Amino acid sequence: MNPLIYGAVLLIAYALGSIPTALLYSRLFHRKDIRALGDGNMGARNTRRQFGFNAGVIVALIDIIKGALAVLLSMALNLPLEWAVRVWLSRPASFWFSSRGPPCSDL
Repeated sequence: MNPLIYGAVLLIAYALGSIPTALLYSRLFHRKDIRALGDGNMGARNTRRQFGFNAGVIVALIDIIKGALAVLLSMALNLPLEWAVRVWLSRPASFWFSSRGPPCSDL
């Protein structure tokens, strides 16, 4: 397969995984920074604790969809499934942040 396709898949998977869903949700709907609330983690659990059950479910579902899209993309291009793991690996080193990134309780 063309190396450009491999590079494009890597970039897409990284971009999907690095989107800070909880931060975008908290700023868009509550005008607050989720990193400054609760335990500071930008995940569905902290979102649920701060903004309610529905908010946590929304963030969790969007994060699940991001992962599913990466898996479907890798399957559609007949790439090894470990390529889809790059979505998960990009979470602690998001380009949205100038430093290492948000804390991840699952790493």
